Amino acid sequence: MAAQQRDCGGAAQLAGPAAEADPLGRFTCPVCLEVYEKPVQVPCGHVFCSACLQECLKPKKPVCGVCRSALAPGVRAVELERQIESTETSCHGCRKNDYDVDEEDMMNQVLQRSIIDQ
Repeated sequence: MAAQQRDCGGAAQLAGPAAEADPLGRFTCPVCLEVYEKPVQVPCGHVFCSACLQECLKPKKPVCGVCRSALAPGVRAVELERQIESTETSCHGCRKNDYDVDEEDMMNQVLQRSIIDQ
């Protein structure tokens, strides 16, 4: 099982070899399992995509999908958005490194990785 660490925002980060195998893991929403889209940090410290959070807030007594604490609207995770935008990623096909990968490119890389892993 991969070792995980919590960053100051509460998001799980992979540690050691697992982090090298999945460099985008720290940018993955625990609800949709995709790279965060408009990330929002909730009071308990966990981060979700804005749309995922809206779905999680629909029940009468919403709870965090990670720690099960009471869920309330959060604040936009601007620093996390900046980190996603500036993260170096590499193509799993050609191993070419890219910077400033836009969200669509990052999603395509995640999809390619899942196809390659099959």
